[in-house]
Amino acid sequence: MKKLPRILIITNIEQPYTLFTLWTNGDERKIDLSQEIASAILNGDNPLAHLKEWEVFRQASVSADNTIIWNNLKQTITLPSGKVIEGALDLDPDVLYKDSDLINSLSTSPKIGQLLKTAREEAGLSQGEVARNSGTTRNYISKIETGKSDIQLNTLYRLIKLGIGKELKLSIH
Repeated sequence: MKKLPRILIITNIEQPYTLFTLWTNGDERKIDLSQEIASAILNGDNPLAHLKEWEVFRQASVSADNTIIWNNLKQTITLPSGKVIEGALDLDPDVLYKDSDLINSLSTSPKIGQLLKTAREEAGLSQGEVARNSGTTRNYISKIETGKSDIQLNTLYRLIKLGIGKELKLSIH
């Protein structure tokens, strides 16, 4: 089963109720929560209704679970078993991804694979050594180097840092 993307960072927050995000698969996505907040206001007893206040909305952050969270708002969930769970207001990343708009996709190109291969060879390492050092397989390293597999940013960071022992620096020109 393919791993579902998660949110890495919120790059911008704009009125009314819009979040711009970067995901683990390299997608830049726009999340417009206007309709959800309007619906919550109509329904009344929904924690999302509190997000109508700009000062509250703009406190959105990314949780340790890589989803959007408002630590300043609490929600209560009653499980089918009757157990009640309380915690900060957070939103399902799968729903956010599905309902968001793609702005840009940083797809893996042969360039990234070639950069990885060059760095590996300069370090005097085999594909197998990089795989062992970073906790993946030689086959996966080969697919990345030949551009036959996508790579998530956090995986690329792990391969460079742990697998090759170098620092990953991204630049925008």
